[in-house]
Amino acid sequence: MRRFALALFFVSLLVTAGQALAEGEIRVTSQAYENRFPKEIVFQLKAEADKEIKKITFFYRIGSSKSTSYAYPSFTPGRVVEVSYPFPTSGGRFIVSGSEIEYYYEI
Repeated sequence: MRRFALALFFVSLLVTAGQALAEGEIRVTSQAYENRFPKEIVFQLKAEADKEIKKITFFYRIGSSKSTSYAYPSFTPGRVVEVSYPFPTSGGRFIVSGSEIEYYYEI
């Protein structure tokens, strides 16, 4: 649970940094995840901006790994976006029950 709280901080930090670099403001209006273990974890994000959001990258790290991986969730670009990213936890990307996942988005 601590990792998810830390990840929320990273999302806020990235959004704040993005605001300083972008010409418009980005607002995360909702963020959640749904654990469907052993099949998947579905990460959800809703955001809005003064200008069109064209790219969102989902970064994640599993357990004590020092490497961060990323994915490009599908979404329809626009000023208001909803992203739902199903992160598989079985099959080729098996994740042991109880593993910590640290994640954040770059918008």
